[in-house]
Amino acid sequence: MPKAHAIRANQVRQMRDLLSSGGVLMTFPDHDMGPQRSVWVDFMGVPTATCPAFMKLARISNAQCLPAYFLHQDQQPTLTFQAPVVFDDDAKAAATWLNHWLEDIIAQAPAEYFWVHRRFKSQPKGTPCPYAEPEAFDAQNGS
Repeated sequence: MPKAHAIRANQVRQMRDLLSSGGVLMTFPDHDMGPQRSVWVDFMGVPTATCPAFMKLARISNAQCLPAYFLHQDQQPTLTFQAPVVFDDDAKAAATWLNHWLEDIIAQAPAEYFWVHRRFKSQPKGTPCPYAEPEAFDAQNGS
């Protein structure tokens, strides 16, 4: 049995090869990969750069996309698997599916979502970044 190992986000060829050979790849596709690799779809009411690469990897490697997530229930971590998802070539539809799926999971246990990973760092042109540095504290006037 092959050992588990990390594959960097930019090592797409290795991911494809692993999936094509029947291997298992676990991804966390809710990270902001920048506007160049993303499509803009709604997440929590905010236009969000969402990377559809998970859908493309599944299609080019003929792999199944099996959604799974952990939540703590009755003080126990519970791993839930859902039915496999099949995607067509519509990147925006796949990204929309992902964000709605995440919203449903987050609604079950909002405190368990990793909110600090800067999900909204990419913004549509003309929209200020919500993570802009706050103005420096002015010790002389207390503000």
